[in-house]
Amino acid sequence: MASVSLLASLVLCLSVPARAQDVRTDQAGYADKGSCTYTYVVPPGSRTGTFSPPRLGEQLSETKEETGRLKNQVDTLMSFMQTLQSDLTSKVDSLSAELSEEKIRSAELEQNLTQELQEQEARLQAQVQNLTQELQEQGARLQAQCTCESLVPDDVISSTTARPLPDRVATAVAAEGTAPAGVPTTATEPTGPVIGLELQVRLTDGGAPLQGRVEVRNGTGQWGSVCDDNFGLQDAHVVCRQLGFGTALEVKLAGHFGEGSGNVWLDEVACRGDETILGDCPADSWGRSDCSHKEDVGVVCGENILRLAGGRVPWEGRVEFRPGEKSEWGAVCNTGWTEDDARVVCRQLGHTGGVTSPLLPGYGEGTGLIWMGDVTCSGEETNILSCGFTWEPSDCDHGQDVQLVCTGSVSVRLSGSRSPLQGRVEVKPGGLEWGTICDDGFDDRDAQVVCRQLGLHSGVAMAGGDFGEGTGNIWLRNLNCFGNESSLEGCQIEDSDNRDCAHRHDVGVVCKGDVSVRLTGGQTPSEGRVEIRPGNGDWGTICDDGFDDKDAQVVCRHLGLRRGVAMVGGVYPEGTGNIWLDNLNCAGNESSVADCQINRWGEHDCTHKEDAGVVCVMEDDCAAYYSSGWPSGVYRIGLLPSGVDAYCDMDTAGGGWTVIQRRQDGSVPFNRTWEEYKQGFGNKNGEYWLGNENIHLLTNQKNYRLRVDLLDWDGGSRFAEYSTFRVSSESDQYRLQIAGYSGTAEDSLGLHNGQKFSSVDRDNDVHHRSSVHCSQVHGQAGWWFRSCGASINGRYLGNCGNSCPTSQGVVWAGWRGHNYSLKSVSMKIKPY
Repeated sequence: MASVSLLASLVLCLSVPARAQDVRTDQAGYADKGSCTYTYVVPPGSRTGTFSPPRLGEQLSETKEETGRLKNQVDTLMSFMQTLQSDLTSKVDSLSAELSEEKIRSAELEQNLTQELQEQEARLQAQVQNLTQELQEQGARLQAQCTCESLVPDDVISSTTARPLPDRVATAVAAEGTAPAGVPTTATEPTGPVIGLELQVRLTDGGAPLQGRVEVRNGTGQWGSVCDDNFGLQDAHVVCRQLGFGTALEVKLAGHFGEGSGNVWLDEVACRGDETILGDCPADSWGRSDCSHKEDVGVVCGENILRLAGGRVPWEGRVEFRPGEKSEWGAVCNTGWTEDDARVVCRQLGHTGGVTSPLLPGYGEGTGLIWMGDVTCSGEETNILSCGFTWEPSDCDHGQDVQLVCTGSVSVRLSGSRSPLQGRVEVKPGGLEWGTICDDGFDDRDAQVVCRQLGLHSGVAMAGGDFGEGTGNIWLRNLNCFGNESSLEGCQIEDSDNRDCAHRHDVGVVCKGDVSVRLTGGQTPSEGRVEIRPGNGDWGTICDDGFDDKDAQVVCRHLGLRRGVAMVGGVYPEGTGNIWLDNLNCAGNESSVADCQINRWGEHDCTHKEDAGVVCVMEDDCAAYYSSGWPSGVYRIGLLPSGVDAYCDMDTAGGGWTVIQRRQDGSVPFNRTWEEYKQGFGNKNGEYWLGNENIHLLTNQKNYRLRVDLLDWDGGSRFAEYSTFRVSSESDQYRLQIAGYSGTAEDSLGLHNGQKFSSVDRDNDVHHRSSVHCSQVHGQAGWWFRSCGASINGRYLGNCGNSCPTSQGVVWAGWRGHNYSLKSVSMKIKPY
């Protein structure tokens, strides 16, 4: 607006002429021509001047420039004001939104607090209700107890110790002054708070001993589960402690280990965490719960960790304890320490016993914490935490650290070989892992003890690495056994530092043990390819390299035969599987192949075309085996064509008796046909009949005598001996020849002399009535019947006293009569 007025004034100045009367002169030397200003110019030396018109062009240009600057400033100002107004509007909107959100949050918080207060009030009311009911039930039991005790003699009352009431119940009873009236009714399971119950606890369906669903029962009642309502780690600690485990690691809710069955016995368990058993913890009344099995609680327990430190071997040292995997190892103080405590620690470590003695070598002092002291065990506990003890005792130092030696349960095995009689020696000290033995200083005396501990015979040491390299720990080095110890625990250890011993030095042994031998592929049982089985391993063959008659002699003797001849490979069919032995070296007088010199099982350069064989010669009877020093047992005797097995009695009346008949338990029926009695039947280690043909062959190659041993059900025994005994051939119906009785049982067989043998399907007796078949009438026995007398081959009737059916049982009439069936009898022969 100002610029427009100025421009108008300039135009006016140009259009109005100046008049003298219009001129006004001011003191500054200017004359005002109305709206225009002229410069009054006075020339030098003159007292008057003239007016000079203004520089209108320059003024106009300056005015435009000024106008532009002003316009820019106005534009800038307007832009700034617009930006300011926008920011102000945005901030106002943001503050409004925050205010709205804050109002919403305040409303939600107020609502949540109100709901939480209502829930807390409900819980408190429920607890008050439960406490009131618990108080009433406890008061009723107290009144009932007082009523019962008033009827019990003083000596019974004095011997009964009642468990204390829960603090909260005792306080409530004291406040009430008297217990509420009423006696609870009898139920199959007790009711009331958990305190006082004889609770048993177990973990089930956890897949491992340290975890599972918690189940409880009272005394011998039924198992049931525990509800997870408010069940926390402090409750789980008590469960794990009662089970002998370490502290609880985790609580599993909502049937994590599967849903149980039966009752939910406990709810709202509230342990402090330091109780010994769950029965010491408060909880809702027994069997009172609002839970289903979907809420069954489970726990995961940690292991208590014990170790022996500083010892020369893993089963001795200073006892150290770690109460949890994240805890540090610490010592156990020896105050009050006994052998019972040592047994518990060693048992927990996987051993069977322990010894504590001041004479033990020093294992050094421990460092760090002393976790336990004043340990008091009965010796039957399986975990040291089940014993009494003082936690972190203040009156002990490491000069009192417990040290002990555990005994038993140091296991030994042989690995790295197909044969159970040889391999790399591995040991497992107690509950630790399997490891090896360094071959430094290991000799045949040490191998002897290793083999003896394995139940094998003597053994020889093999160089380290012969049976491959083991893994894990190298438990022992510089083992020093005398050779007569029963296990490695009895040996001395000169140096247990195994740091410079690698698994390439793992020691091995070759033991001599039980070896089975058989002959296969031959035409008779006494010849064939030799097959051998070490321990409980697989059957295999023997290479014929170096195999001679001395080796064959031992093979045959091992089989219970008399002597043998070696046969080279190829005589009998080829075997399969392992070739166990090569270059067998027997002296010839050994009783078993296991006693011969064996280099190494399974090591050979042979094929099955070189399988060794033997032809054995049998002893004639048990008297020949007796002369060779054999004990009682089943042996093969040399009857043509292939021999027969018989039990040899090497103990009765001078030994060497070949048993031809034995009855002892009724396990084998004797109502057999003619052919069965001819061939023989039964079990040579139990009840059997040797066979009429075999008895005939035996008694016709030499002169034999017969002995009959008898035993009744009262433990009484008798015997009968006959100086002559022989049985003829089948063509003569196996006729009996007997004479020369002596003994204590009376002669009940002499009357049968000269009689033919009869069976249920062949009647050879001489009864005066031909229609009477004595074998069928009297016990269905095969015997040398005359006219239907009794026999010891009758039915086994058991203990029927003197009331047994006449002549039907195992009868020796001359001793106990026709109506008594004996407990056991045996017939045996011996040459003279």
